[in-house]
Amino acid sequence: MLVDLDREQRKEVFEEYFSWIYFQYYRENGLSVTNLYDPQLLSLLGLAPGATTQDIKRRFRTLAKRYHPDHGGESERFIELMDTYEKLLGR
Repeated sequence: MLVDLDREQRKEVFEEYFSWIYFQYYRENGLSVTNLYDPQLLSLLGLAPGATTQDIKRRFRTLAKRYHPDHGGESERFIELMDTYEKLLGR
């Protein structure tokens, strides 16, 4: 059945499967599912998949100083950084 799917459809199936696996693992081991962050978004910030909220905030501040247009940074990169931060922390 997977062979008949196109690339995007297979990707969606695998993402859903691995999300379920992580959810089950966290639930079975008594870990909080609310602290799971998208590894792909974390990698955009240069963080490991196990990053905490404090790690995200710390890294965001560092990158925001670097990319802020008022400090000579790239405005497009700053906007991407803001979008990533909002997606991670749900603000």
